[in-house]
Amino acid sequence: MSNKHLENILKIANKYVDEDISIVPIKIKQKELNYKSLREVISSKGFNLATIIPYLDRLPTNAELTAWFSSKENTIAIVTGYKDTICIDFDDKESFETWKNEYPDVFQNTPVQIGRAHV
Repeated sequence: MSNKHLENILKIANKYVDEDISIVPIKIKQKELNYKSLREVISSKGFNLATIIPYLDRLPTNAELTAWFSSKENTIAIVTGYKDTICIDFDDKESFETWKNEYPDVFQNTPVQIGRAHV
């Protein structure tokens, strides 16, 4: 993974936080929370367990984002439940467009796309 790719992941992570969306690190291609990365940041704040619980109530700090997303082993997961955040994962843009047209009153936010299509 190139330094440019790492810079891009960190840039995307900062964009999420700027949009008031809480995020945590997951292992690339595994969709599994990276407990090691969480533990490194959380243990420095007096917690013993690696958990997403703090991020249900707050956004990650710049220092946390840098620690998590400067690593080649991490990518981004959205913390659902933070400020009632929900996510819907579409496997293609056509499915997203069908959903958006069917439920226009539900669709209030600009979709954030990583990979195929995510809202």
